Amino acid sequence: MFFVYVVGCADGSLYTGFATDVRKRVREHVFRLPAAAKYTKSHPVTSLKLVFALPEKSDALKLEARFKRLSRKQKLFVIEKPERLFELLPEAAEWKPKVLSLSLSDCLEYKE
Repeated sequence: MFFVYVVGCADGSLYTGFATDVRKRVREHVFRLPAAAKYTKSHPVTSLKLVFALPEKSDALKLEARFKRLSRKQKLFVIEKPERLFELLPEAAEWKPKVLSLSLSDCLEYKE
């Protein structure tokens, strides 16, 4: 399984990423570990907004790239109701993304 996730930062900005282990990746961002993205090292992560699980790596990478190109307003539209993803990105339906119910605290409690 491959994941596309959206985290909220302390300044209100959103960061979208790809991961093979979403819990580990979010922990890296929150604790600003060496593997964390440069962006999240300077914009502290305060929430996990959305996680999509996809069976194929190439589809997850496509979804990540296309989601990053959405406007902030469009991203918030999808975060509010994830099924709206298909209104904005109809091609995503063929990639079979599933919304994963995961909280920031689930990630922080995660042990490798």
